[in-house]
Amino acid sequence: MLLQVFIAAIAIIGFSKGQDCSQRRDAGQSCNDAGSSRMYYFDTRMSVCQPFVYKGCGGNENHCSQRRDAGQSCNVAGSSRMFYFDTRMSVCQPFVYKGCGGNENRYKTLEECRTACASDKKTGAEIRNGNQWVLAEKCGGQYLIPNGKYTSCSDGCPDNHSCEKGICCPSKEYVCSLRDDSGTFASGIDDKPRFAWSEEIQSCWRFSYYGANGNYNNFPNFQSCIAFCSNKH
Repeated sequence: MLLQVFIAAIAIIGFSKGQDCSQRRDAGQSCNDAGSSRMYYFDTRMSVCQPFVYKGCGGNENHCSQRRDAGQSCNVAGSSRMFYFDTRMSVCQPFVYKGCGGNENRYKTLEECRTACASDKKTGAEIRNGNQWVLAEKCGGQYLIPNGKYTSCSDGCPDNHSCEKGICCPSKEYVCSLRDDSGTFASGIDDKPRFAWSEEIQSCWRFSYYGANGNYNNFPNFQSCIAFCSNKH
């Protein structure tokens, strides 16, 4: 498939030293009325096509060698990927900075964020001890249980879930209808290739999972994804 993504340089807004690691995530605000849309680019590191949010203007043709480019908002200040310190999880996380406003909890690179907030960050071992990698075997599937915690039926189950042996299990339709979610960075844990069902292609595709959070539509391999979702109806 020929994937085209339109080209433009991403303007990165400068910021001062001494950023406050306690401030909440803030993506700023769009400086115009340009709409965003879901598109795809070729990830040279993993050699697969990956989804991303295209800002509506510019971009590149992504001939399988250029870097991922989300283009820019249609004004002087464009959007860019930056990092902030998440006080809830005590790790640095990515976000799309829209180019205007915001606060000082904003870093150009993951390394800059970790350096500034290193005293507070959580280690990969601490994330792993939270059993993030629990698969939904109790619900008869191999998909990921977000945050590693099953939901008990004692207080009732949420929408699109049913009670199975005391556990709230999501329906197949619900699991497979969710869009792939790369989750959030967990310090000390490498990105992992995972598989998610895509309604667009009626099959499973590979995507990068950052190691924490995410949603149910997250399988360890293509076979388990296909086995669960191909007969979901």
